[in-house]
Amino acid sequence: MHGPGPECGGGSKPAASPEFASLFAENGIESPEDFFRAGTVIRQRGGKQNVVLILSSAGGERRFFLKRHAGARSREGPLEMERTLQASALGIPTARVAAAGRSAEGSFFCSEEIPGGKPLDDWLAASPPSPGLRRGVIEQAARMAATLHGAGLFHRDLYLCHFFISPATDGGMPVLRLIDFQRLFRPRAFARRWMVKDLAEMNYSATAGIASSADRLRFLLTYASLRGMQADGAGFRKLLKDVHAKTRRIRAHDESRR
Repeated sequence: MHGPGPECGGGSKPAASPEFASLFAENGIESPEDFFRAGTVIRQRGGKQNVVLILSSAGGERRFFLKRHAGARSREGPLEMERTLQASALGIPTARVAAAGRSAEGSFFCSEEIPGGKPLDDWLAASPPSPGLRRGVIEQAARMAATLHGAGLFHRDLYLCHFFISPATDGGMPVLRLIDFQRLFRPRAFARRWMVKDLAEMNYSATAGIASSADRLRFLLTYASLRGMQADGAGFRKLLKDVHAKTRRIRAHDESRR
């Protein structure tokens, strides 16, 4: 995110990025309650709504993605904002934070739509990239995971669908961004367990037809190198074994719920 970020709060005003505050006001969105009236719901599960918000501006339409959480005690929205800004401060490309807040109805988190962005799994399935492009994308994903983990932070939802890819403005390597940081946390202990879980989620979601076994190995090799592990060392062999074991458990859990 460029410029100063919004400040979290639960008062009568939403915590809006200075970059977007005037745009929201011009479109009649000035209070937390307004964020619960605006937009089109595209998905609802329990007390959570995913909403598309289209605003008018001098330069044309601006699109935003809004998450609404029901419940007067809900804090998910402001927390996701804090965690997204935390990841961004580490240099991890992500969606631009627009606003967050709380009201008597619940909490919300709003981010700008990633221009031309597609979930990485959809992009890989629809248009298998060239070997060079594939390697570049794998390196970007591995670098994000290594940066998070190197800072002692873990995503806990590190699936391909939470990486968004968009075309480069100069026609070069597409830009990868990581989203959905609401579960980001820093454990007090057992960090390796959470590292393995993140990597196994990535490994599991890179299924056949989307990514090859060579792609999955390249991701883990690149990650390990960035974390200072040797490809022929005992540490990497143990990591590979643990990630594959956790991947099997995730698969078995998913299959048991179908």
